Amino acid sequence: MKPQGKEFDGSSSLFETHQLLQSIAGNDIWLTAFKLINHDHLNFVTLLLQTMCTLHICCAVSGTYPAYMAGIFSSHFAVTLCIAKTNSTILDPLLKRTGSQTQNFMTGPFTIKLREEEENDDDNVFYNITYEDILIPFHILVINAMKECEPRSNLIFVALIWKYLAVVKFKMYAIVTIPLDTPKILYLKHHRDVSEGWITNSLCDMCFDEFNETLEPIISNYSFGLPRRCNLCLLH
Repeated sequence: MKPQGKEFDGSSSLFETHQLLQSIAGNDIWLTAFKLINHDHLNFVTLLLQTMCTLHICCAVSGTYPAYMAGIFSSHFAVTLCIAKTNSTILDPLLKRTGSQTQNFMTGPFTIKLREEEENDDDNVFYNITYEDILIPFHILVINAMKECEPRSNLIFVALIWKYLAVVKFKMYAIVTIPLDTPKILYLKHHRDVSEGWITNSLCDMCFDEFNETLEPIISNYSFGLPRRCNLCLLH
């Protein structure tokens, strides 16, 4: 897919900036990280991202799962892996669909089964993955890339996802790896700045009207009253 007509340019500029700042400061605190509140499927996601990094695939876990891990949502729809797709054939076995036939195959420690009831297409593939006897809903979202790219591009790939695909832009979350000697997992967050105007409760009603239908299944902790509150807003 091309979100809003945009292809990923495959840039690794943020990784290079990260390497430079880390060499100067000795740490990576310039990257804003979220604290893990929930740990469901964490072993699976860690192994998945490390495997993708080893295979030199540019990708990031985004969607409702990282926000659930950060304690923002009370549940999540699926683990969504966004992948930058080029002409490489390494991902073909994972993205291949065989008509109405269910495709089963083993990839490392994972048992993967295509979810036929979903609308699988070239840009979206839905699986159930079994890992350590746990069934995990899994969604692959394919984003077109202009050129071959690899995990050095993961940081700026997240920026593209947040800019063009995030439904809720008040707080955005993602999980990625960066290619060090051992692939390092980063739990990234971006909170919209209060200077953009969300500094009072005056817009809460509009926010709830806009997002209630979409997010109601995974938000259980609002209190309806004056003002209405939830975990989405930077304010709360």
